[in-house]
Amino acid sequence: MMTELYLEQVLIGALGIAIAVLPWLPEISDKLTAIQVEDALAIGSAAVGVAFWLGIPLDRLADTLTERLDRHARLRFALDRAKGTLFPDKTEKSGTLVRDLFEEDRLRVCALRDAEAAVKWLDYHRSRIRLTRALMAYGPALAVTLTIGLTRKGQAPREPVNPDWLMGIAIGYAIWAILASVRGSLPRTNELKFRDYAEQWNFIRADDPQIVKPETSGAAVWASEWLLLTMPVVLLGAALVLAFSRGDRMVELAAVGVASMTVMSAWAWWRIGFTFRTYLHDLAKYPNKPASASETIAPRCDL
Repeated sequence: MMTELYLEQVLIGALGIAIAVLPWLPEISDKLTAIQVEDALAIGSAAVGVAFWLGIPLDRLADTLTERLDRHARLRFALDRAKGTLFPDKTEKSGTLVRDLFEEDRLRVCALRDAEAAVKWLDYHRSRIRLTRALMAYGPALAVTLTIGLTRKGQAPREPVNPDWLMGIAIGYAIWAILASVRGSLPRTNELKFRDYAEQWNFIRADDPQIVKPETSGAAVWASEWLLLTMPVVLLGAALVLAFSRGDRMVELAAVGVASMTVMSAWAWWRIGFTFRTYLHDLAKYPNKPASASETIAPRCDL
């Protein structure tokens, strides 16, 4: 588990380092041809250390940027699993629902008490979620800086890196983070506003509390968050415009490749999240098997 988390942070941090240095790709290529093996090992070790520490805040920022979409996924999963049942009533004193349709936090704690194989399986999916989320969040910046670096590499003489591009990336992510904060978070599955969400997305009707499967899909959810997705779309568009304005096939393919990777990572993050919650939900339905006949089954965190 610790090794997996360490690798995740290193990979996410390495992505951040790549974004920062790729505009100077021609200069880096020149340096690498003259570097000694001993120096390369020292630089590589230092880079791994920096990537490890950089991965922590970058992972947290990616979580902030995608939190609202992730809450959409949780709410829709809870309603989808509960279809055919009645939506819970509200309590009189606390102002919450009498039943939580999907107690994810509690189920995660319960899963940690499960068999080692089950815990590793869930950790595997959590690792996939973090990595695809990072690629989705930072793919737009990677597309821009890679395009700048490849464009400069083909120039003779080389033009200096335009600071306006780098400033534009920083401003874009700052605006994205502000929009994510201003938009706020969606309700939890035990809050009264959860009913409003269910009615808004046609999981229930105002006069009928039975939960049904609506006609809307995940694509409609993403479309509803168009304001939040404006900045990453603008950055990807800028990278593609820059690439195709140069008439270099290699630069065009690289920009299209990174843009495609970003979109595919977003789709994978969304789908893996549902898979993870499905396993989390189903683990609570089946009891642990005792290791020997003399052992008793520990109490389960049943749904």
